[in-house]
Amino acid sequence: VPLSVISSWKKIKSLGATNQMLVKALRTSTKLIVSDDGKKVRRRQPFTEKHKEELQSRMIIAENLPEDSSRNSLEKVFSVVGSVKNIKICHPQEPSSARASKSDTLVSNKMHALVEYETSQQAEKAVEKLNDERNWRKGLRVRTVLRRSVRTQCSIS
Repeated sequence: VPLSVISSWKKIKSLGATNQMLVKALRTSTKLIVSDDGKKVRRRQPFTEKHKEELQSRMIIAENLPEDSSRNSLEKVFSVVGSVKNIKICHPQEPSSARASKSDTLVSNKMHALVEYETSQQAEKAVEKLNDERNWRKGLRVRTVLRRSVRTQCSIS
C-alpha cells in the first residue's frame, strides 16, 4: 500500500504526523514491512482467503438500527453476548456520490453496523439472542457476515 494512501486517512491526518514520522512508527511494527525507500507498506504475513473467512465468521451485520445510534450505544447492546473487538457504523450514501461503490450497496442500502466479536461462537450467539424478527418495524435485524453453507462430498464410482 502506498504510504500516501495511509497518510491520507483522517485519523492519521489528525495526528499531524509527517511522512518521516509515519515511516519511523511503521518500521517499529512487528506485523508490517516498510519498503527501503519508505514509500510502501505491506503485511509480513499476507492476508489469505482463510484469514478473510475467519474474520467474517466473527462478524455480524446489524440492521434496522435507531437513527441516533452511536458506537457506545451499540457496544452496550452487542457486548451483552460477547467481547466486541470493533464496531463500524455504515451510513447509506447517495448512488451518485463519488464515494459510493458497488461493494457498499452489497451489504445494505440503509444504515447498518458491522460488529466484530472475539470468536465466531460469540457472533452466532449475537444472531441467536439479538435478532428480533417479531417486531417487523423496529426490531433489530442481526445476521452473520459469513453465511455458513453445508458442504457435501461427492464421490464418483
